[in-house]
Amino acid sequence: MNAKIIDGMKVLWLSSIPVSIPLNGTSGNIGSSWILSLEKQFQQLNDIELGVTCMNNLQRPVEPFSVHGTRYFPITSSPSGNRFTQLIRRWKHKVESEESIDEYLSVIEAFKPDLIHLFGSEFNYGLIISRTHIPCVIHMQGSLILVAHKWYSGIRNRDAFRYADKFKLLKGFGFFHEYYSVRQAA
Repeated sequence: MNAKIIDGMKVLWLSSIPVSIPLNGTSGNIGSSWILSLEKQFQQLNDIELGVTCMNNLQRPVEPFSVHGTRYFPITSSPSGNRFTQLIRRWKHKVESEESIDEYLSVIEAFKPDLIHLFGSEFNYGLIISRTHIPCVIHMQGSLILVAHKWYSGIRNRDAFRYADKFKLLKGFGFFHEYYSVRQAA
């Protein structure tokens, strides 16, 4: 990185996956190696303080903490409502909207970043842009419109339905429901 960096700049990342910490109950970060590499590059820069907000799938709150100079702000993803309400939400393929926005804003207030880096547009992070004066950058990782368009390439819709795990299907999970959720988010 050869660009001139503002002394003491604070950058906050909003990511759906933990970066170098296993908060999702697994021992590794499958699919996030490029983000981990980027984080390691940031950790080598003494002039930038990095904060990371990520989803915590442990279903219990985790207090903010620091590792290798990076400040982590885990947000607990807890489905609201009872089991029946959650089932109906999954069948409706409802896209997250306002959920977690207040938590994101609390992290922004606590960390006071100079720049916010939003990883992806498929989650509700972009909704904070109109609620903060801090400059935001959205990192486009793909287009859900194209993903939805190519979802059933090579397989017919009825075959995907036919071979689906019926128990998961009834509960609103699996390939079939994921397609409708991606299509709705696109």
